[in-house]
Amino acid sequence: MANLSELDSLRNELAAIRHRAARLERIADRRRHTAQLQSALYQIADITAADGPTDQFFQALHDIMARLMYAENFFIALYDPDASTFSLTYMVDSLDQSYLADMQNVPISQLHGTLTGYVLRTGKPLFADETVMDALQVAGEIGQVGSNCIEWLGCPLKVGQRTLGAMVIQSYDRNRRYRQSDRKLLLYISRHVATAVDRKQADERVAGINRALEAKVEERTHQLKTINDELEQRIAERTQALANTNSVLEHLLEQRKATNEKLAHDAHHDGLTGLPNRALLRERLGHTIQRNMRQKKLVYALLFLDLDRFKIINDSLGHLSGDKLLCEVASRLQQSVRPGDTVARLGGDEFCILLDNVNSVADIKLISNRILATIAEVYLLDEQRIYTSTSIGITTNQVGYKAAEAAIRDADAAMYQAKAQGKNRYCIFDKSLHRDALNRLKLEVDLRHAIDRHEILVYYQPIYDLHQQSLHGFEALARWQHPELGMLSPALFIPVAEETGLINELGLQVLRDATLQIHDWRQQTGTELSVSVNLSGRQLAQRDFLSHVSEILQDSQLPPQALKLEITESLLIQHFEMAQQFLQRLQDMHIEILLDDFGTGYSSLNYLHQFPLNTVKIDRSFVQQITSQKKSLQLLKGVQLLASNLGLKLVAEGIETQAQLQLLQGLSFEFGQGYLFGAPMPAEQASALLSGGRHLAFADSMPK
Repeated sequence: MANLSELDSLRNELAAIRHRAARLERIADRRRHTAQLQSALYQIADITAADGPTDQFFQALHDIMARLMYAENFFIALYDPDASTFSLTYMVDSLDQSYLADMQNVPISQLHGTLTGYVLRTGKPLFADETVMDALQVAGEIGQVGSNCIEWLGCPLKVGQRTLGAMVIQSYDRNRRYRQSDRKLLLYISRHVATAVDRKQADERVAGINRALEAKVEERTHQLKTINDELEQRIAERTQALANTNSVLEHLLEQRKATNEKLAHDAHHDGLTGLPNRALLRERLGHTIQRNMRQKKLVYALLFLDLDRFKIINDSLGHLSGDKLLCEVASRLQQSVRPGDTVARLGGDEFCILLDNVNSVADIKLISNRILATIAEVYLLDEQRIYTSTSIGITTNQVGYKAAEAAIRDADAAMYQAKAQGKNRYCIFDKSLHRDALNRLKLEVDLRHAIDRHEILVYYQPIYDLHQQSLHGFEALARWQHPELGMLSPALFIPVAEETGLINELGLQVLRDATLQIHDWRQQTGTELSVSVNLSGRQLAQRDFLSHVSEILQDSQLPPQALKLEITESLLIQHFEMAQQFLQRLQDMHIEILLDDFGTGYSSLNYLHQFPLNTVKIDRSFVQQITSQKKSLQLLKGVQLLASNLGLKLVAEGIETQAQLQLLQGLSFEFGQGYLFGAPMPAEQASALLSGGRHLAFADSMPK
C-alpha cells in the first residue's frame, strides 16, 4: 500500500511539473510573439521613415505583416480627391491578380456598394465576417460580396479628417480566421501607412516642405513607438469602443431626424399627390388673411376645384386609375399657376389654389380659364383615353374674411354654383351663394332621410299606342313630397342626388316600386303594359347595377320585356365604350332600351346604329314645333324614315294638342305621351286609365 501511495505521489508531482513546463512554454511563446511584434513594429516605423519608392514601401509592409498575421490577400487603394478616382497601388491576391492593371484611376462611383467603398465613405475601419456582410447588405450599405470572401478587414488611411485610401486584408479560407489582435494590429499599422502615404504624396507635390515634415513625422513616430504596448492597447480598445458608440448614436440621431422630418412633411402634405393638404392650406391661408386683414383692394383669391364626373371614372375604371388621374390633375394644376401660389388637395377629387398677390379680377379669370383648358385635355390612363373637366368656385379677400375656413366654405359654395350652371366653368362667390349652399346642404340631408324612409313617390305618365289608340304603358317619374316645401320638382332634387351619389339608391327604389306597380296592373287588366324608367350616368357606372335590376325583376315577377330603360345622348357620348357594353348586356337580358331626349343634344344619327337601341324618344321641343315650322316637320319625317329602316320604334313626348297628334299619326309614329293624354300622376289616379276605353284625345285625331 505504501508503494502505491508513493507511486501516486510521484505521478502527481510529474503532472505538476508538466503543467508548469507547459505554462512556461506558453509564456515563452508570448514573449517570443511580443518580441516578434515589437520588432515588426520597429521595422514598420523604419520603412515608414525611409525615403524609398511607395511600391517598395508597400512590399516591405506586406512582408512584415505576413510574419504577424495571415496576409496572403492584401491590397492598398489610394484615393485622389481632385480627380475623384481611386487606384489599387499594391495588391497580392491568392486567387486572381489579373485585374490590378484595370484598377488604376477608376472613378470613385464604381466603388459604390463595395466594402472598400463603405470604408472610404464612412472613414471608419470595418472588420467584417459573413454575418456582418449580410447585415450590411440588408441595410443597403453594400451590394453582393464575392462568394470567396470569408473575412474582410479594412482600415481607412486617414490623416486628420482627410481619407487618403484604404488598406485591406481578407481571407478566402474558413480555416484562416483573424483574431482580435490582428484587427488591432491592422488598425495600428494603418495609421502609420496613412502617415507614410500622406508624407510621400506631399513630397511629390512640394519636395522641400515634405522633407522637413517627413523628419518630424519620423521623429514623432519613433516617440510613439516607445510608448508602452499595454497603454497603446487600452487606448485602441477605448477608441474603438467610443467610435462604435458614436456610430450608433449618430445613426440613431439620423434616423430620428429623418423620422421627424417625414412626420412633419406627412402631417402637412397629401400622401397621394404630394401636394399641401387641408391643414397646410389652412395655415397658409390664415397667414395670408392676417397679413391682409385691413386691405380693401384685391390682394388674394382662393379657388376651390372639384372634378366633374370623377366618381363615375373612379367607379368604372377602378381606384388605381382614379388615383393616377388625380396625380395627373395635380401636376397640371401646378403647371397652370404662378411660382408662389399654393396648390393643395383637400381630399377625394377636391383641390384648392391660393393665389397671392393678384392685382385684378381679370388675372383671376385668366388663371381660371387656363386651368379649365388644361384639365379638359385628354388623359391617357393604362392606354385608355379619358376626359374630365372641373368646376371652380372663387372667392377673394374683398369679402372680408377673418378665418381660413370661412373662405374655403364660400369658395366651395361658389364651386357648387358652377356645377349647377353646367360644370366645366368658374363662378365667383357672392353672399347669396352662402345661403344657397345652406339650403342645398339641408336639401341633401332631407333627401337622405326621404330615401331612407321611402318618402320618394313614383308618378306615372301614360304612353299611348298611336296606331291602336290604346294605353301602351307608363313612364315612371320620381316626385318628392317634402314635409316643409311641399311637392318638389325633380329638377330640384335629382341634381343633388346625382352630385352626392344618392341617385343610385333613389333610382333602384323608383325601379322597384314601378315594376311592382306595373305587375299588379298587368294582373288586374290582363294586358301587357310596359314601364319606362330613366337611367343616370352614375347608375351606368355602378358595377352591380345589372344584378340589382335582375333581382328587382325577379322579386316583382315582371317580365324583362315589359321594362324599358331610358338613357340620354349625353350619357352615351360621355361613356361611349362602357355604354356599348352596358346596353348590350341589357339587350341580352331582353330589356328594351330607349334613347331619350333625341334632338336636344348632339342629335347624331350615327349613334342610332352604333348602340343596341330599340326605341328613340323624340324630345318635346321638336313635337311642339311641327305645327308651326315646316322644317321641324320635315326633320321628323326623315327621322321616321331612318328609324323605320333601322327597325327602331318612335315615341313622341310633349304632345299637347290635337293638331300635333294628328301629324304624328300621319307620320306613322308608334307611341306618344304628353299632357294631351295626361300629366304625371300618382298610381291611384293612373289606375283610372286602365279601364280599356279609348282616350278622348283620339276622338278626332285621325287625319283626313
